[in-house]
Amino acid sequence: MVLLCFLLPGCAPDSVSYDRPLVEPTEADVPDSQWKESIRRESKISRSEGLSSAADWPALFGSRRTSTTDAELNPIWPSDGPELIWEAQVGTGYGSPVTAMGRVVMNSRIDSVDDGDQECVQCRDVIDGKLIWQHCYPTTAVCDFNYSNGPYSTPIIDPEKRRVYTVGAQGQFICLDFDSGAVVWQRNLHEEYNVLADIFPVGASPILDHEVAREGGQLIFNLGAFDKDAGIISLAADGGETLWHATDHGAAYGTPFVTTIEGQRFVFVLTDLGLVSLDPDNGNVDWQFDFQRKGDLTRNATSPMVVGNHVILVGTGMGAVCLEIQ
Repeated sequence: MVLLCFLLPGCAPDSVSYDRPLVEPTEADVPDSQWKESIRRESKISRSEGLSSAADWPALFGSRRTSTTDAELNPIWPSDGPELIWEAQVGTGYGSPVTAMGRVVMNSRIDSVDDGDQECVQCRDVIDGKLIWQHCYPTTAVCDFNYSNGPYSTPIIDPEKRRVYTVGAQGQFICLDFDSGAVVWQRNLHEEYNVLADIFPVGASPILDHEVAREGGQLIFNLGAFDKDAGIISLAADGGETLWHATDHGAAYGTPFVTTIEGQRFVFVLTDLGLVSLDPDNGNVDWQFDFQRKGDLTRNATSPMVVGNHVILVGTGMGAVCLEIQ
């Protein structure tokens, strides 16, 4: 669908270049043992020395939020699928695993008769899957439809500050130490801002913005506290305090996108009402574009994609739109 967007008038770039030719495979799928060993070796070095790697994927859509990587990957698999290196028991949820410095972090819900219902954030060794730490907290989130009770959000790893940020199904915003899993700070945003539960648990993922003109960076999140003018909120990454809030929009289920176009910084957020363009340094709203969901049981659940000075939106029952930022 994204490729089709480039065919819209005014949205196609003059030229597109690729690092590698796009060709169909002409040989039988054969696992590349040399590539696998190089990835394992790089991961071991990253783990032992605490260094970032090109293969790291520290947030939803990757380090640049573009679903691309600089790692030298060989996607050729054997006929029976990729080799199983390790596996681990986890609970339910819709968040994605994220990786950095030889570790993988994931969140899930674990229902236990003895311990009650909990959401747990796990950190494991990316080489052998060994559990390094786990942080759990109680939850009572319930989805009345035939979906998981959460969590729906994807964690973020900050390799520079060695922090993990995670959002629970009931709006629990938690910052954990990357090395030990200890709580650095936490806030229950839905309780603080009196955000009513939606038909689905909290599904938005925050974005970590290190380019903001303050030490420590910020986390921008589509909270959805429309009656408190906090549809979109910014939290200090190091301490969790509120830096700014804006809009009377409800929440959607995507993640913001921070970028620079023609020397100006933007943060684009797709809310339940449409796309909002804000100044990420202070939360001032530049403009908004109506892109509302169709139907009572549907939600805006995609994230804006930025290519050059174009912003692409895709919605349930609404097709696709490409906006040019001038």
